[in-house]
Amino acid sequence: MIFNTLAFISSTLKWICVVLLVIILVAMSAQVFFRYVLEIPLSHTDEIAQTALTWLTFLGSAWAYYEGRHIQVDLISHIGTPGQHRLRNIVVQIIVIISVVLLALQILDLAPLVARLKIGTLQVSRFTLHFLPLLISCVLIVLFASSQIVSSILARPDPADPE
Repeated sequence: MIFNTLAFISSTLKWICVVLLVIILVAMSAQVFFRYVLEIPLSHTDEIAQTALTWLTFLGSAWAYYEGRHIQVDLISHIGTPGQHRLRNIVVQIIVIISVVLLALQILDLAPLVARLKIGTLQVSRFTLHFLPLLISCVLIVLFASSQIVSSILARPDPADPE
């Protein structure tokens, strides 16, 4: 049940990333067209693209983590028995969880300071636009890493492995 829920979250993240990429392309294309063809520069298209890129970066990193498409150093990943592989995976996932939790705590410490900042004429806080996606990504990565620990303990295949 929980693995199906995480797979659904991953699929949803993928489609959100596609939508964010389309938003970036439309905003930048509109900016170029209006500025250089019609000579009427649009306001806020840069901010829209920058915010969409920020959300795409962090939500995409959570999706990539679930899919196992993040950068890995695999010098010793093929050495050892299957039991050692599972133990190594558990240790790596625990390190990831600790790192991400520390990052999330730093974000929460900065939230009151950043919440007071406004971006240009937009009345939306910088926290919502730029730090909230990082916090959401942290929560999702902790969930995904925890599921990998459970999979390793139960000796289930990795949900991200296509086999």
